[in-house]
Amino acid sequence: MKKRESREIIRMVVTLFAISLICSSILGVVNAVTKDKIAEIEAETRAAAMREVLPDAETFTDVSDALSEEFKTENTITGIFSATASDGADAGYAVMVAPRGFGGEIVMIVGIGTDGAVTGVVITEMSETAGLGTKANDPAFLSQYAGKSGSLSVVKGEAGENQISAITGATVTSRAVTTGVLAAMKAAAAVA
Repeated sequence: MKKRESREIIRMVVTLFAISLICSSILGVVNAVTKDKIAEIEAETRAAAMREVLPDAETFTDVSDALSEEFKTENTITGIFSATASDGADAGYAVMVAPRGFGGEIVMIVGIGTDGAVTGVVITEMSETAGLGTKANDPAFLSQYAGKSGSLSVVKGEAGENQISAITGATVTSRAVTTGVLAAMKAAAAVA
């Protein structure tokens, strides 16, 4: 009886190993086929967001190397691009930041004009709470940042000059987006 049980266990182990090998091979092939397309879509999304936050810009040049890795890590900076207008004039910076919100990283691109003021904010990826934190992606919330510079604070209720009105029920998300905008301003000032 023990020989029969041993053979059955060996047969199950071999079967599970074969299934695992086949599944991982299929996943590897799917990844190889789709990774270029995923990278292309991400690049298109990034380029569209940069054009949205700096509409006067025609070209974007990666200047991320101008910031130290410590600076980038400390300030949640994932990339910074110098923007140039069609006439060759500086148009500002498009800064990619990923501050930590309530549900994880909030990946966004912040436009900073040549005067150091925010020209726009686009959130490209987030996993905040549906119906609460996701309201950070509403134009009414993001438009509060346009034209602001210097220090910013998040307040509940009506916002003043250098204040951002928090999303009701999503103060953590509101603060995270503001932290990202502040980091973007700091990065633009560091490379200017």
